[in-house]
Amino acid sequence: MLSVGERYDDIPYRIEGKRLLANVQEARLRYIFRSEDESTWDVPLVNVAEVTMQAKLAYAVTGSASLRDCLTQEAAFLLQQAKSINGQEDPPERLDGFPTLASRL
Repeated sequence: MLSVGERYDDIPYRIEGKRLLANVQEARLRYIFRSEDESTWDVPLVNVAEVTMQAKLAYAVTGSASLRDCLTQEAAFLLQQAKSINGQEDPPERLDGFPTLASRL
């Protein structure tokens, strides 16, 4: 999936081969890739997938609803952790060029 510009920008663009064509100086891009190759997944995502599968199979295999519920809660917690780890991968943006900020340092 590809989105060009900010949420409400109306930037006309065209893709030719491997190139994005747009009549703007700068285009903000957001690209989401669906990775179906599990060997490229991060470790936290693999952990979430494993525990989610365990939770879905728990009742059918063991007949224990409490085990299923426990694993479902663990999967939700691991998903939350994986999202927070993934959100920290990009370095934070620096704020430069603000005289009031520079005067405080």
